[in-house]
Amino acid sequence: MYRTDTCSLSSSLIYALFSTPTDQLNSSILSILSGLSSLKSLDLSLNKLTGSGWCELKNLKQLDLSGNNFRGSLPDCLGNLSSLQLLDVSGNQFTGNIASGPLTNLISIESLSLSNNLFEVPISMKPFMNHSSLKFFSSENNRLVTKPMYFHDLIPKFHLVFFHFYTYSRTLEAVNVEIPNFLYHQYDLRVLDLSYNNIT
Repeated sequence: MYRTDTCSLSSSLIYALFSTPTDQLNSSILSILSGLSSLKSLDLSLNKLTGSGWCELKNLKQLDLSGNNFRGSLPDCLGNLSSLQLLDVSGNQFTGNIASGPLTNLISIESLSLSNNLFEVPISMKPFMNHSSLKFFSSENNRLVTKPMYFHDLIPKFHLVFFHFYTYSRTLEAVNVEIPNFLYHQYDLRVLDLSYNNIT
């Protein structure tokens, strides 16, 4: 069952809502979320959800949609969740180049998980250069974008602790990939994985 800190989903005082892996909620749950104006943490991972319904939750700080059946581009309205600190959309079938998507507006984000989708992700990390709070970034098994190269010289405001960016060769666009310049400015980095990227 889904769990909240109150008894009724109609209450605007709910601060957290999450499902357990055995719930297998359907997409109807999304239609009632817009009324939960005080919701700060939403975990709908490991279900079979499609569609949307979270964009009205302007106070969200944590959103976990991993392991569902979401497809297509991330909705533009996601960029309006200006308080969002954690976003996990891994294990879906999202598409699109994140450089032109709503993630560029989430400047409060601290943890971002994009792994195992169909995204196009620039290794330069240019879309996140002004995301000064970003500490955790994971993009495994998406499509690596290596151009334009002049973005590689930008100095980021973020200071990563965790960076996973490995891409199997079947999705690799370039034979050889240079080490992205932003990594030379990551003095707090604890975990780094660039496997399968033909880094030179």
